[in-house]
Amino acid sequence: MPLESAVDFYQPGFIRGYVYDPQKLSQRWAVGLFHNGNLVGTYYADQTIEAFEDTIDVPYDCGFEFNLNKAVFNDKDLLTISVLNADHTIAEVCMKDFKDWRVAGEGLNAGLVRHASGLTLSGHLNDTVTKHPSYEILAFDGDDLVGRTRLYRWQHIGNPRNANGQRVGFEILVDAKLADGVPRKLRIETSTGMALEGSPVDFIAYPNSMRDMWLDADGRRKTRTADMALDRILENSMPMTAYAELYPELLSKSLSNKEIERFGFDGSYWELPDSDWTLVFSAAVTPRKDIQTLLPPRPEGIVYFDLGVQKGRDVWPLLFPAFDQERQLEQGYAALCFAAPSYLVARAMSQRPRSPLEVFLEIQDQLGSEDIQHIPHPAGLLNEEELRLSRGLHETVLRDYLPKFAPNAQLLSNTETLFPAVQIKRPLTSNQVSVIIPTKDQGEMLTECIESLRSSNPEFDLDIIVVDNRSEEEESAQIFNDLEDTGVTILEYDDGFNFSQINNLACEFAKHERVCFLNNDVLFPEQGVLAELSSRLEDPTIGAVGPLMVRASDIIQHAGVALGPSNGALHSFEDRMRGDPGYTELLKVAHECSAVTGAMMLTRKSLFERLGGFEETLFAVNFNDVDYCLRLREHGYRVVFTPHCYVQHFESVSRGKEHASPSGNRMRREVDNLRLRWRDVILNDPFTHPLLSTDTLPYRALCTRHRAPAPRKSTIKASAIVPNWI
Repeated sequence: MPLESAVDFYQPGFIRGYVYDPQKLSQRWAVGLFHNGNLVGTYYADQTIEAFEDTIDVPYDCGFEFNLNKAVFNDKDLLTISVLNADHTIAEVCMKDFKDWRVAGEGLNAGLVRHASGLTLSGHLNDTVTKHPSYEILAFDGDDLVGRTRLYRWQHIGNPRNANGQRVGFEILVDAKLADGVPRKLRIETSTGMALEGSPVDFIAYPNSMRDMWLDADGRRKTRTADMALDRILENSMPMTAYAELYPELLSKSLSNKEIERFGFDGSYWELPDSDWTLVFSAAVTPRKDIQTLLPPRPEGIVYFDLGVQKGRDVWPLLFPAFDQERQLEQGYAALCFAAPSYLVARAMSQRPRSPLEVFLEIQDQLGSEDIQHIPHPAGLLNEEELRLSRGLHETVLRDYLPKFAPNAQLLSNTETLFPAVQIKRPLTSNQVSVIIPTKDQGEMLTECIESLRSSNPEFDLDIIVVDNRSEEEESAQIFNDLEDTGVTILEYDDGFNFSQINNLACEFAKHERVCFLNNDVLFPEQGVLAELSSRLEDPTIGAVGPLMVRASDIIQHAGVALGPSNGALHSFEDRMRGDPGYTELLKVAHECSAVTGAMMLTRKSLFERLGGFEETLFAVNFNDVDYCLRLREHGYRVVFTPHCYVQHFESVSRGKEHASPSGNRMRREVDNLRLRWRDVILNDPFTHPLLSTDTLPYRALCTRHRAPAPRKSTIKASAIVPNWI
C-alpha cells in the first residue's frame, strides 16, 4: 500500500503537511524539499501539526513543516516535496499557481533586532510570526551568511501581572572572523525573507587579543588602572556546538575497552599507567585516552571533569561548576567521571561498590569536601541513553550515605530527568520565621502578598514586619492599621529609598533567628515554600537560600544569580519557562550559586548581623543581595537556590525600573562598586564555568578563549577593600 500524505501552503513562505504508512503507523519518514530539482531543505516528519490533528486515521505526530524565503521564487519555478529514499511524491507544484503564498501580509512587522555586545545580536519576533516553530533568523554581511539561529528565548512584556505577556526572543552569535575592529552594517531577516526593525544593524567587534595588554601571564589584571578599561571589553562568543573545535581530541582519542575494568551496575575504572591516579567513571562515559594530560602530577584528593555529548556531527558541552555539595547529593554530577588516588580507589573497591557515586561518596567521606577540585576541561563523551539506566541506582546508593552528609534527611524521587536526581528534605527544627517587607503605597498589593504568604504557609509562626517608606496614598494608612490588627508590625522609615538600610533597621526588630527578606510584589501560588527554604537552612553550612521566582506569564525571573555576564551579575534562566529543565537540568535540582536575590531570601539573623547586614553605602539599592551572599561565601557559608518551590514575582512594581536618571546613574555607580569589590569572582564565578560567554545570557554560548583553565575549588577570594566615599 502506498504512503498517505497531504500538504498545505498555509501562510506566505510556510508549508506544512504529513506523511505516514497505513501498514506501519509507528514508522516516521524523512521529507525533502526540492526547488527546480535541487534539494533545499529536509525535515523528519515526527512533529504534531495542529491543522491535521482532526484528520481521521492520521497519526498525531507524523507532520513536517518548511519555511522559505519567498523572494527567491519565480513564476516558472517548480517546487517538489517528496519522501527521501522512497518512491513517493507528496506535492509537485508550479509557483505561478501559488502567487498568494509568496506575498507577505502588508504592514507585518516581523520583530526587532539590535547589537547586544561582542559578537552577539539579540531581538524578538512578534506574535504573528512566532507561532511558526520552524522559523530561523539569519544575519548577512553583504551576501555572506554570518550567523543564524532558531527561536528559543522567552521574554516577558507589558504589565508585570499580565499572565499573557510572553514574547519569543533570539540571540545570534555572529561568525568570529568579524571580530576584526571593522565597522559593518549587518542585514537581519527571517528565513522567509522578512526584514526586522533595526536592520541593517551597526556592528563592530574586536578580537580578544585586545585583552592581552591588560592581563599578565596568569590572566590577572596588571594594574588597578586597567580595571576600568577591561570592564568595558567583553569576551566574544561562539555557539555551544563549537565545543569540538576547542577539544578535537574528544572525537579522536577515546579509550579502548581492553584498558577498562568494570564494577557494580554501571561503574568502570582505569588505573592510569605510570601514575598514582585511578580514573572512575560511569558506563555511559567514554574517556579520552590522553586524560593524564589534564591531571596534576601528584594525586591530591578528588578531581572531576566536564564532559561532551555527541549529537550527530556536533558535540555539546556539559560544563560543570566548582564542587557543589547540594547538587552532588541531588544529582551526583561530579561522580560521572573523576580521578582519585589509586590507594583510595582500591580501598573503596574492596567494599564492592555499586556505582561510581558510591566510590565518590566513600572517598569524600574520608577526605572532606575541601579536597575536591574541578578540572574545567572534558574527560570524554557521555551517552545520554546509557545514563538513563542509572537513575534508580543513584537514589538507592544515596539513601545509604545520607546519614553522613545530611543526617535525618528524607529523599523524594525525581523521575522527570535525564540525569539521576532526587530531592533532599532535611527535618525542620523550627517553624519560626521573621519576614521583612519594605513598601511604599501599593497597599492592596501588600495586603495580597501577606495574605498569600500566610495562607500558603499555615504551619509557620510568622513574625511579619512591614517597613513603610514614606507612603503618600490616603488609603495606605488605613491598610497599615488593618494589618496591625492582624499582628503585623509596622515600622516607619522617613528617609529616601535605601533598600539596604531599611532592611538592616527592620532586622533589629525581628523576633526569630530565621529572617526572610521579601518584596511586596511577591505571591505564593503553592503550599510549602517556607518549609522547603527552611529545610535547606537546617544545614549549618548554608547561609542563605532562595526559591525559583517566575513572572505572571510563568517566564522565569530568578533561578539564582550568575556572575560574569556584562562583567556584573545577572539572574540565571530569565529566558526560560517554569518547567524547563535548564542547562544540565539545573532547574530540576537544588544547587549552590554565588548569590540569590533579596526579593525573597531566607538567612539567619545572627549571621546577618555578624556580617554587618546589607552594605548601605556602596549598594544602597542594587546588588546589596549579591554583595551579602558573596560575603557569606567569603566566610565559608554556602548559598543555595532550590527549584523545589516557586513564587510569583512581579519585579519592582513599587519603584519601577532602574533606567532613567537619577536611578540609572545610581545603577551604573553600584555596578562599578560591585566590580571594584568583587572583580576576581566576577571574572571566574565558581558556580558557572570559565568557558561560558560573558556577553550573552548565562549558559547560552561559549567564550572564544578559556578564562581560567586551571583546576579550581568553590572557595572565593576575599573582597577588595573599597572606601565608602567611592
